Amino acid sequence: MTPKSLLRMPEAKSKKFEFTKGMFDVIIDDEVKDKDSINRIIVTSGKVYYDLLKYKNEKNIKDTAIVRLEQYYPYHTEIMQEVLKSYKKADEVVWVQEEPRNMGAWNFLAILLNDDLTNHQKLYCVCPPASASPAAGSLSKFNEKHNEVLRNAFSKDIVPVFN
Repeated sequence: MTPKSLLRMPEAKSKKFEFTKGMFDVIIDDEVKDKDSINRIIVTSGKVYYDLLKYKNEKNIKDTAIVRLEQYYPYHTEIMQEVLKSYKKADEVVWVQEEPRNMGAWNFLAILLNDDLTNHQKLYCVCPPASASPAAGSLSKFNEKHNEVLRNAFSKDIVPVFN
């Protein structure tokens, strides 16, 4: 289910020609001008993409690309491998989701993404800790956890999932 806020976001609207050209992009690469300046690739999906993009722009972060995974299944290994390989100096690939670690797409994508890494890349996961509930129960608690996820997505203090 798509959050209502995403339906109202001008940034998330498609142009008419995008519907008429008959194409759906399963993975949308960042439009970085210099891929050699990228040290970290964030892979994400859904509304959190726009939050990450806003954070990146506000903090003027230049060494990180944000790749959008628009379709989980069937998963397109060849496309993801091509995207990850195009960032020759990016050692870190970070999956970011706003759902707790035991929910959302992470459990499905962890092995798939790990298999797509180049030899020098390591996989990281940034999300709230595992929880019995998908939400904190209050807007202020949610915002606190969500802002922590955004900060951690760009932080140097995260630990790889698989060593």
